[in-house]
Amino acid sequence: MTGVAAADSPLDSGTLGESRHSLEIGGLVVTETVHLPYSKIEFHAHSRTGFNLVLAGRYGERIESVFQDHPPATLIVKPAGQPHANRFDAEGARCLLIEFEPEALDPSSAAEDVLHRSSIWSAGSLAVSGVRALRALRRQGPPPVAIEEAAHEFLREIGDRCRVGVERARPAWLTTVRDAIHATQPARVRLADLAAEVDVHPSHLSETFHRVFGTTISRYVGRLRLERAIRDLAGTDDPVARVAVRSGFYDHAHLTRVFRRVTGTTPSAFRRAIRS
Repeated sequence: MTGVAAADSPLDSGTLGESRHSLEIGGLVVTETVHLPYSKIEFHAHSRTGFNLVLAGRYGERIESVFQDHPPATLIVKPAGQPHANRFDAEGARCLLIEFEPEALDPSSAAEDVLHRSSIWSAGSLAVSGVRALRALRRQGPPPVAIEEAAHEFLREIGDRCRVGVERARPAWLTTVRDAIHATQPARVRLADLAAEVDVHPSHLSETFHRVFGTTISRYVGRLRLERAIRDLAGTDDPVARVAVRSGFYDHAHLTRVFRRVTGTTPSAFRRAIRS
């Protein structure tokens, strides 16, 4: 489906791209969309709140005067009624759009507040949940319940990310530590170096990080490593071995072991699924 919707006339159909597969289930409307290279969509709005997961390709989006780029493995929160315009580059884009009927949203969820405004998140391993939902949508894999599970996993994960660090006291130096972790190659992160940078004892850093972020530094780094691999698998054609080393894994086999343990599939299978 193609066309243009006025910003004051929200879309009931959910998408202005080409709808490849769509299903209504459990208060959800889930659609696989494909957008052609160099296509544009003028300002429009959606009638339902939802998530848009970029599986392959990329696109730019303008909300009011702000323009942002959405690369692969990006999860975008789309509030109902929020006007936005889209522009697709030379690759076009393939996306999974998950929209919620009002009764499908839990008002007590930690994600409730964030669903009322546009926001952008790194999908990380949620991209793999999206692929499971995509295979179910295409009737090529898991049963349809995988679609419902993926939608509510998105809600739960975004809620957790919103809650962590807000409900707990966070010293200012911990933000410096987190930024340093993100700026450092995963294989080179060292607890002693991080502690020295903010002049605290390593054990105090370790304890505080766990209290605030709900995980250890090593597990946090491992998640970042996996997220980088997922972004590269989705956004580049580089061999899996090169993706592995660049993301901080020892080799192809190491990435495959971790990827399969966390996601239930292999890097190559994940790449094939989002591009098929």
